[in-house]
Amino acid sequence: MAIDFITVDNGVTTATFAQDLIRFKELFRQTLDLGDKIKDIMDHNTDGSNYAGIETKFGIATGLGDDVYNLVAGALAAMKGTSQSSDGMTLIGRVG
Repeated sequence: MAIDFITVDNGVTTATFAQDLIRFKELFRQTLDLGDKIKDIMDHNTDGSNYAGIETKFGIATGLGDDVYNLVAGALAAMKGTSQSSDGMTLIGRVG
């Protein structure tokens, strides 16, 4: 496998947005890690038909645990590039 690492030189005075690029990359990594953690917890609190454990642990109204679970799963899959999904945008709009 070829070496494909890209070094960002943020010491160059003309590299106005180098820090923004690094921050974006770091926030994306943190978001993926948090998404994996949340999905793992959710997976251990449902059997695929009963979402009461998710609703309780995450403070979600009764009957909406499956909706939130599917939004998290879809958003995470889209972030990882394993599916094309707008669930992340829906999650931003519907959950909060």
